[in-house]
Amino acid sequence: MDSNASIRRASARSGYTPNMPGQALRLEIVDRETAAVLRRKTPRERLEIAFRMWSTTRALLAGMLRQENPEWSDHEVDAEITRRLSGGPG
Repeated sequence: MDSNASIRRASARSGYTPNMPGQALRLEIVDRETAAVLRRKTPRERLEIAFRMWSTTRALLAGMLRQENPEWSDHEVDAEITRRLSGGPG
């Protein structure tokens, strides 16, 4: 079985929608199939998955911020990414 396909199916079933400003935080619980796939991964593989997720999140957020704030410098974009991803006030 393709473990990535299992993860994609589980994500699609979760009904996840990103939180928008003013919405309550919505936490998702990993379903059993996804948890089983992740348990079979080595610690290194799980860390690589987490790093790719973090990198993708950072890149998507940077693109969104640059589109919404074209006048911002790279430093301003990086500062806002850091604030948002660290749970800073906002």
